[in-house]
Amino acid sequence: MASLLERVTIITNGSRANKRGAMHSVFQKAVPLIQIKDSISDEFHDRYWINIDNAKGVIVGTSLNGIGKKISMIDYATSADSREIISLAAHLL
Repeated sequence: MASLLERVTIITNGSRANKRGAMHSVFQKAVPLIQIKDSISDEFHDRYWINIDNAKGVIVGTSLNGIGKKISMIDYATSADSREIISLAAHLL
């Protein structure tokens, strides 16, 4: 049996703080007991979805609401890339 998502850290530049509630709602609807942490940083541009326990993830080149509107990339991140992102984001997690 796969384990459920227990916590998520959302790293944004803080410019859309008014949309934070909507994003939290999506996670809480899917996983009611999830722990959500918000961090603000302008160090990242692309979107990374990474499981820090096993250093596996995906890189998404557009925002979630942009998927399907224009040509964009979604690809698996290598373990080395995932570990590097985890290292760079460690102070925000």
